[in-house]
Amino acid sequence: MKIKDFVLAIPFLTGLFSCYASEITEESQVAPVVLRHSLDNYLGQQLENIIKKFNATHPDIQIILDYGGNYTESFEKTFQEKDRSKRPHLLLVAEYNTKTMFDRKGDYIPVDDIIDVKRHNFTPVIQAFYSFKMEGSDQFRMLSMPFACSTAVLYYNKDAFKKAGLDPLDVPVTWEKLEEVSVKLVKAGYKGFTMAWRPAYMFEHFATVHNLPFADPRNGFESGDISLRIDEKSYVEQLMRFVKWAKEGYYLDFKKNEDAEEAFANGSVAILMQGANREEILKNQIAKAGQHFELGVSAYPYSSALVKEPYALNIGGTSLWVLADHKEDQDKVKLFLNYLASPEIQAEWHQKTAYLPVTLDAYELTRKSDFYATHPAHAIACQQVIQRTANLPNGLRIPEYAKVRERISQAIDRVMEGKDAAAELKAVVV
Repeated sequence: MKIKDFVLAIPFLTGLFSCYASEITEESQVAPVVLRHSLDNYLGQQLENIIKKFNATHPDIQIILDYGGNYTESFEKTFQEKDRSKRPHLLLVAEYNTKTMFDRKGDYIPVDDIIDVKRHNFTPVIQAFYSFKMEGSDQFRMLSMPFACSTAVLYYNKDAFKKAGLDPLDVPVTWEKLEEVSVKLVKAGYKGFTMAWRPAYMFEHFATVHNLPFADPRNGFESGDISLRIDEKSYVEQLMRFVKWAKEGYYLDFKKNEDAEEAFANGSVAILMQGANREEILKNQIAKAGQHFELGVSAYPYSSALVKEPYALNIGGTSLWVLADHKEDQDKVKLFLNYLASPEIQAEWHQKTAYLPVTLDAYELTRKSDFYATHPAHAIACQQVIQRTANLPNGLRIPEYAKVRERISQAIDRVMEGKDAAAELKAVVV
């Protein structure tokens, strides 16, 4: 069930209420802090659990969750609101809107103005993604608080591997091996693999795992006009491989992420590339589809023709931005953010969701508990982002990147229909 406009733990208020403070009844002395988000189903329930704990222990401050739709809808809804007092206190923003949000000067308060960033020991590679050089300074400032950060993993159907005569413990870690495995899976009656978020899994993760520039300058992490580089040879060849794989039945192309997950859950596709945070959701989908196969998890593949060892993967997911419209409630927001960043809460969030641990203290708590030994999605996500080498930034900071992603997705559609890959990617760049 989606958590929409739901008031949590306000004992003397019943029923459903609007999320805004102006509409709280005069009887209530509780100070509401509104967090607008886009997490539904299992992930939304885990967020609700954390908020309930905070509200139960802070009777004078109540966090109200407001489901804003998907990340694009939530972002647009927030800034289309002309009455700034009706905007939420906190907005969960997708990583592809990070640079767009940064450019909205005056709409947010830098999070390092509110909390002591050093005290919370944020995971360096994640902190770096959300830290910017401010105008007239060489100092980096963390502008938003990383919260639901994820990266790519490879899910696979262990039963399908066995049926195809494959060792379920010998999972393809390279694109070359993935093709070999897919040949056998197709002969056994399966489609080989599919993926969600095609621009991300075809190109963005492909770029960082091979240390290939996606855009200049430095994937948008330095100032200057942004120019994409996805019309270069490596990207064109990558897309053409997908066209070949689709024709041979190794790859099943879906425009919608939900369709890719469904095809994997119902057992028709043996391998799915999707975020580590989708593990529990996939297990539920597999059960609902009446399937009983064992779910395996491995790393996002790299090409042995391009690198000997894979580089670190992208930071995906979201961060919390403090909007500048409720400065009178800044102390309440500070208290809540310090709670969210605490090692115990971050460890719980990481362990329940497979989102990356955004603080090193949460990572250490989890590691020392031997949790990773029995939770491969969590372990692999950490290994790919936190433990590997990264020469280029772990992600992209491109203005209005949601729109750019859509153009890339449309180019993929046209190439899959027979258009020239080089020409279509060139059109995106221009």
